[in-house]
Amino acid sequence: MRIPKAVKVVNLFIITISFLLISSCEDVTNSNQSPQTFSIPAWDYSDSHYFLDTIYKQSYLDYYNNVSLSSHTDSLKIDDQNFEVWVQTDVTTTGYRKAGLHVDLPILPPGGQYSSEFRTVPDLQQGIRTFGIVRKLLTEEYRLNKYAGYISLKINVPENYFVGVAYKRPMTGEQFGTSSIDTNTGTADTLVLKMIKVQNLVPANLIAWELK
Repeated sequence: MRIPKAVKVVNLFIITISFLLISSCEDVTNSNQSPQTFSIPAWDYSDSHYFLDTIYKQSYLDYYNNVSLSSHTDSLKIDDQNFEVWVQTDVTTTGYRKAGLHVDLPILPPGGQYSSEFRTVPDLQQGIRTFGIVRKLLTEEYRLNKYAGYISLKINVPENYFVGVAYKRPMTGEQFGTSSIDTNTGTADTLVLKMIKVQNLVPANLIAWELK
């Protein structure tokens, strides 16, 4: 049975903290100093790993806890050959694109285009939907687990930057967002992306928290 990397990290973290606590106790015993308090904030999440959607939480458990994948998890796998990640940038970046980004983005309609409000985002809302300039990440700048439904960023993304994705589920034919290779999206057209990292995350951004 495969052990989740997250569990390994947590175990290592617990061992490390335990060692520090024991060391601290020994120091106190030997030097008669006051005990040292360790504080770990609950919001101190990793800034490198993000689910593509909250539905993949179960896929993550299924992938790492089972020898074989369930039919449900297999049906949600991502087409890694047509997967794109876009990160906030500015107009000085070569090949930048404009994009409307939405945390709770619906499936691409049968016609192959989202309505104009998804592209232009006239009603901006922090942690929910935004509009901006993006650049496409190179495949070596991230790692995708197409079954567990998450990506690991290999670059540092500032807290006030957003990240969006466009992907397909080949088993169901569902598509989220528009990619640079879609026939209905020209090089000058505005992309529609599913936002997985929001700008300046706050407690009120409930869905965004679940994606971390």
